[in-house]
Amino acid sequence: NGTLYIDTATLINLTAYDPEPHPSGVDYTWFEWLLVDDDYCDDPSSFDIGDFWPYPIESPDLPACTVTVSDGESIQAAIDAASPGDVICVEAGTYDENLDFGGKLDLTVLGPNAEILGYDPRLPEAIIQGTVTVSASNALDSLVFAGFRIESGSSTGINNVRLQSGGIYNNVIRGDWVSGSSPNIRGISTASSSPVVPQAWTLQGNDVRGYRFGISLDGNDQLVEAIVRDNYLAENQRGIQSYGGFHAGNPLILIEENTIVDNDQGIRLAGGKAIIKNNLIADNSEFGIRPGVSGSPLNDLEITKNEITGNFVGLLFDNIPSSSANLVIGYNTIAGNDDGIIADFLVDATLNYWGASDGPSGEGPGTGDSVSENVLYEPWLDAPAFGSYAESFGIPEESCHVVMYY
Repeated sequence: NGTLYIDTATLINLTAYDPEPHPSGVDYTWFEWLLVDDDYCDDPSSFDIGDFWPYPIESPDLPACTVTVSDGESIQAAIDAASPGDVICVEAGTYDENLDFGGKLDLTVLGPNAEILGYDPRLPEAIIQGTVTVSASNALDSLVFAGFRIESGSSTGINNVRLQSGGIYNNVIRGDWVSGSSPNIRGISTASSSPVVPQAWTLQGNDVRGYRFGISLDGNDQLVEAIVRDNYLAENQRGIQSYGGFHAGNPLILIEENTIVDNDQGIRLAGGKAIIKNNLIADNSEFGIRPGVSGSPLNDLEITKNEITGNFVGLLFDNIPSSSANLVIGYNTIAGNDDGIIADFLVDATLNYWGASDGPSGEGPGTGDSVSENVLYEPWLDAPAFGSYAESFGIPEESCHVVMYY
């Protein structure tokens, strides 16, 4: 609507650049830019819409509803009656039922907050008091499930995500886990399918708290793509957990832009073939990231551009793998942890910032976070690495972040 948001806080009227603003109530599109001149950041009034580096961000368009479920009606009944391609829109209210999508083809199920991140201020919720089961065995061809509040008590929130396409978006998911391994409940769990088929799915924008595992990742060597992005994981025993079969093939496993805070443990991966980048991993009482299983390969693992702070141990490499080719640990901020990195085998952790310009302490010479033996730390960064957008596109450090809605 002709408004420019700089760092999501400073507002500038863009009437001069949008002579025909869309009327209120009409869906808007949005794009994201990095400005290439720090003068714009210091003096936003000098902004010229022609002087930016374009970096478009997708804003998904939600399809029109074909079925509406109102408070007091059954969501499961609408699922059972749905035809392929249906869009079920659920109105705010409380729905005391378990849901099961087994056997359904090509469904979209949307709550009132389908376009609002789980950790952002939200509209009145459609509350599901129960467990959502995607599929007990076969992988559904496509499912989009978005915008609900799930209160699963001592059961798993969203269980058995088995999808050839689609994903789980923008849900608030709450459980009753308090401590230890019981109840052994998960906020979102994925699984291998029977029969085995390629899977590709996204878990994005969910706020998950109160589970043994916030997100539990399992699968097999037919996994093609697994995107875990922009979720908020807190107050769980373990933020993200994976099992060995999940890493068995040659998948794209991308864990990015998540906030993983105030858990007992941050990320516990059973293998490699994964990218962990641009996450905030903070204040977890045992560790931030702990990858690998003793005697199994830990190859092709990238841990880059994360902020790892306030954990008991930032990165813990205490399971000696059979191999660790292409293990990359770089451009992270590892600061404010009791120990920065503890390693029982040789790891290359050069080009990280340790919280002090003179480098890591412990086996290192400086006053930053400590490193144990087996950690290669030199050269280090004397300041936090600049963000991923600038590094990817060669934008100068003086740039600032801009989002425009119109």
